[in-house]
Amino acid sequence: MPADALPSFRNPPVTEVVVGVAFKPIDGLSVPRIGQLWSEKFAEHFTRAEDQPPYEPPIERFEDSLPTELFGLQLVSGAFPRPRVWFLNQAGDELVQIQRNYFACNWRKVHPDAQYGRWASRRDTFKRWFAALQSFLTEHSLGEILPTQCEVTYVNHIEPGDGWSSHGEAAAILRVVATPPYDDEDFHGLVEHVQLAEQFRLEKDGEPFGRLHMAFQPAFRRSDNRPIYILELTARGRPLGDSTDGMLMFFEEGRKAIVTAFAAVTTPAMQHVWDRYD
Repeated sequence: MPADALPSFRNPPVTEVVVGVAFKPIDGLSVPRIGQLWSEKFAEHFTRAEDQPPYEPPIERFEDSLPTELFGLQLVSGAFPRPRVWFLNQAGDELVQIQRNYFACNWRKVHPDAQYGRWASRRDTFKRWFAALQSFLTEHSLGEILPTQCEVTYVNHIEPGDGWSSHGEAAAILRVVATPPYDDEDFHGLVEHVQLAEQFRLEKDGEPFGRLHMAFQPAFRRSDNRPIYILELTARGRPLGDSTDGMLMFFEEGRKAIVTAFAAVTTPAMQHVWDRYD
């Protein structure tokens, strides 16, 4: 399916997009070196830096059994976890995440009237800053990036309004949720909220290359305590080839899976609210 044939929305509920890659740990990428990386390559665009807890990227596996080396981190005691660092722009809507085995670029909707900049800008942003990281590692002989896993995440905040007003009306948002009342004369409970998690296997030429994870959960908006639903979709799997091109190929396939799944599971009424066009 060509990219321009994917479902599109003029007013999508997207509030965050993450494009990231996990790689084999680079020991030379210490905290001082990350500070140097920020100063030399990122500080002009990303004016702030924040320490964050380390992120352990999940690895999608399709073997019947897990090799014992997967549990190596659990067997090592006394090891000090190296932090993850965020580089943020002044507005806070763009950030880069970096640690010795993970790199990602985020876009976040920090103002209610902000517009999502579309996929091409997310892909190009990742390419730009990933190249900056590669250049830094080469210039300082710190090691080579050997990718192990790619991931794309879309976070959607679905607000009440046309079609629904309370957490009990999840069936107005997702097609996969049954519409109450249920067909059972002995059960009269009222739905208060719905939580849903689904996992889909992604295949190419008959072989698995990743998974799509979908999570749907109730929440309340901080600004006014109004009910919202959060629909998060993450495509995760191995690069589809060597070098940066293999990562970009996975990102394209992952994004395609996310967009088509979003259109498949949400109701036509909500897609009308988001102004779908094809």
